[in-house]
Amino acid sequence: MDRVDGLDHVNHMFSDGDPTQGREGTEVPARWLNDVQENLCRTIESAGIELAEGAYEQLRDAIIHYVENRSLKNILQKNVANIPIVGLVVDPLLFKSARIDFTIYKKTSEGEIAEAQSFMAFYYDASETWKIQNLFIETPEDQFSGVKIKHVIDAETKALSFEYDSPDMAGMNYDGRITFRITRLI
Repeated sequence: MDRVDGLDHVNHMFSDGDPTQGREGTEVPARWLNDVQENLCRTIESAGIELAEGAYEQLRDAIIHYVENRSLKNILQKNVANIPIVGLVVDPLLFKSARIDFTIYKKTSEGEIAEAQSFMAFYYDASETWKIQNLFIETPEDQFSGVKIKHVIDAETKALSFEYDSPDMAGMNYDGRITFRITRLI
């Protein structure tokens, strides 16, 4: 994809021109329109959505599909508090309910730890509040990471995000990460 470069563009931006000054508006070449069309259509199709004329939510639905099916890694730090989990924001404009699954992984000289934590989140428009439910997943004691995940709600946008606290594992060096996956329920 590229910015428009047809005749009479202004710094690769569209221009209406000015007929009183004899300046034409930006020429929009077919190759540019095809480039934009194919980028949009391929994004929609690769989300498993069949193109349909007049279905105006297809691009939005494709974007939601990619948001729901992402899994980002966050490097796990030790002896810290209130560290945001990067890339995880649940916007109430897009999600009225969601399940958020976390995997916490640590590798130490003693071995590997893999722990799962999950939350259900429900947004209530009338009261502009989230109800968060921690889904207890029994973790064997030798797989307990000690990492505490907690939710944070932005007072202005009502967006839901998560952060973590990681205990001081005195004298222990480890490589760790937190990954997550969001599933939109409604």
